[in-house]
Amino acid sequence: MLTNDTQELVFQSVRKTATAIEAEKPDLHDVLTSFVGLFEAFETIEAQSAPWDMSGLEMDKNQFVQGKSLLEMLPLTDFASRVPQVSEVMFPVLAKSFSTLGPVVDIMQDKEFVASEDGLYASMCHVLEGDEQALEATAREKGVTPYGFAFVLAQLVAPLLRSQSKALAAHFDLSGWTQGYCPVCGSMPSVAYLAGEGGKRWLHCSTCGHDWRFRRQICPACGDNAAKGLEYFYVDDRLHERAYVCHTCKKYLLTIDIREMAAKPNMNIAPIGLIPLDIKAQQEGYEPLTALPWNSFE
Repeated sequence: MLTNDTQELVFQSVRKTATAIEAEKPDLHDVLTSFVGLFEAFETIEAQSAPWDMSGLEMDKNQFVQGKSLLEMLPLTDFASRVPQVSEVMFPVLAKSFSTLGPVVDIMQDKEFVASEDGLYASMCHVLEGDEQALEATAREKGVTPYGFAFVLAQLVAPLLRSQSKALAAHFDLSGWTQGYCPVCGSMPSVAYLAGEGGKRWLHCSTCGHDWRFRRQICPACGDNAAKGLEYFYVDDRLHERAYVCHTCKKYLLTIDIREMAAKPNMNIAPIGLIPLDIKAQQEGYEPLTALPWNSFE
């Protein structure tokens, strides 16, 4: 849930931010093109989907302020009826944006697999449950690589998580949260941004896209409280783009200072524009808070 500090912010569309990044960093064209289509597809599904039913859902505020995320207390609302719509939108986008996944998508979009109760829906549930053994078994049965199978499934689950995340954040009081992981789904942030008077720090969830406030001098990964604040570095005199590093856990978090920007970047695609910082941070011996498809270089 965003407070008044951020309600006035109007973030750009995914494509507009990607275009601005590419104008300054043309070498990122290919990776930007792939993920623009992906994030736009997420937004398409959200816009076309019926509202989630929040009736009857209750959260334990005491457990919440102690660090238990909403989706640890409240399971994702049953989404079986939404699987055909999600797969219809996502399969063509995945095949086009990630050409190496074409054979995997061809097999997974088999009508019988999509419609079967123990097919696509069950596999998406395995992703949410973190059941790697079940995923690997199904991948072998379908004759596809476990990595490709899991990646495609994660992209099918993502728009559902993102849309319900917004519904949950609007429905519940999320004040009192002090953790460096997402109050809605429990994932780590993909990027942070500084906004408002004094440069308040907001973290952007790598999984569901929720934004939450977090103190600037604390490492989101290990909770280390640096007396003088976390150290950071930047590249090519781009001071507004920074990698904050923690000497305790050796993790880093990419951060954009948006206070003086005329147009606020879309935070889903913005981290891709910071790949040069990912490279530098990892060369210096630090690891990202969250391993993402575009910041894993091995």
